[in-house]
Amino acid sequence: MNSIIRKQQSHSEIALVVEEEDDEQVLWNEQEVFRTTCLTIADSLDILDKNWMTGNYQEEIVLRGAVIGPVNSITFLMDEKHIVRHVDSERTFQFFNRWSLDLEESIPSRTDSSGNQHHHCFVTCFDFSDELLVVGYGNGVVDVIWRKTRETLHTFRDFDWPNNHSVDEDDQDNYVTEKVIFSPKRHFLLSYLYTTTSYFLTLRKISDVKDMIIAHQLQLDENVEELVNLYMDDLYTVLFIRSRTGRGPSEEIFEIRSTESFTPLHSFSVQGVVSAYHYLDGLLVIGTQVSNSQFLRVWNTKTGNSIWDVNLDKEKIVDLRIISDKYIVSVNGTGELKQWDLHTVLDHAVPADKALLHRIGSTDNLSSCVGGGMVADEYQVVLFGFFRTTPIKGHESPIIVSLDFMKGQNHVKKPLPQLY
Repeated sequence: MNSIIRKQQSHSEIALVVEEEDDEQVLWNEQEVFRTTCLTIADSLDILDKNWMTGNYQEEIVLRGAVIGPVNSITFLMDEKHIVRHVDSERTFQFFNRWSLDLEESIPSRTDSSGNQHHHCFVTCFDFSDELLVVGYGNGVVDVIWRKTRETLHTFRDFDWPNNHSVDEDDQDNYVTEKVIFSPKRHFLLSYLYTTTSYFLTLRKISDVKDMIIAHQLQLDENVEELVNLYMDDLYTVLFIRSRTGRGPSEEIFEIRSTESFTPLHSFSVQGVVSAYHYLDGLLVIGTQVSNSQFLRVWNTKTGNSIWDVNLDKEKIVDLRIISDKYIVSVNGTGELKQWDLHTVLDHAVPADKALLHRIGSTDNLSSCVGGGMVADEYQVVLFGFFRTTPIKGHESPIIVSLDFMKGQNHVKKPLPQLY
């Protein structure tokens, strides 16, 4: 009997040792996978940095073909995971995997109760996050859609506020939602409404996807001729305004407000004509044309001070982007890109012209995108516009071109799978 007990104990001890060894092996394997993954990521980031510093990229045609509807900032957005297009002819938002270009998700845009698109119920703007899609329409309505279920969580009618009474949305001939934008951390949603006489801004605080409470509402001064554009993060809201002066040409002004309180912090007028601008993380970069000269200038939105400017002579800047905290990318009127080192820009001891890292010469594809628009991050610079399929004006087709700094090679790659 005792021998049987001892044998059972022995078997149990062996099983326990084997189980402990298996657990240790699993743990070691997991640690090795984690270590290998970290090294792979580190190597990839190192390659990415070197490609930017040496101007090494791969040009790819993401889209080129007869697609109904324009490709512009109203219909095209991108984040780290997805390229999102609104296809007006199909009344849908299409979410493509950014790297494979596989169509992963489709969400219909608003129609009226009869199922037909109302003549004012057209998409004017949109933004998105991992969970939400927010859409502004030509009748002043804003929808917030939960992407997972396609359920409309909120329908905001900001045109009720200016008149202090409810208005039938079918009668909204003069109300247009010009822009909707999430703050980077998704703490705020800002929308602005345009009427024939004024602009109305509404800031909502997001505590939950189903809980968006109005934090501030603002009617811009009657001297504001046009709210050209705005940018917002969780600290600052930047308004680009054309203001009536009564003394000739309109004055172009950038106004900096606190996002949390909507309190004005700084404002400054810009000499000349603004040709391009972008805001990111407390820095505002502006391209201006004064007489026959083009200037590139960077402002600190915290202090309201200009901290860098460079004279580009007669080169016209048509688009600008700040890339993370590392680069500024500019596009001129011929499709040539310039890459500027942001750290050098912020170093006042270094001459301004020393900040230029590279020129990326124009190609047939890039020149087609001039004036169309640009989105960019540390991985890719993506431009979109139109090319002509025939010499006849009006026979243009969309084109989206990517400069991929993750891949490098400095050559043009043939078209990828098309976003049709």
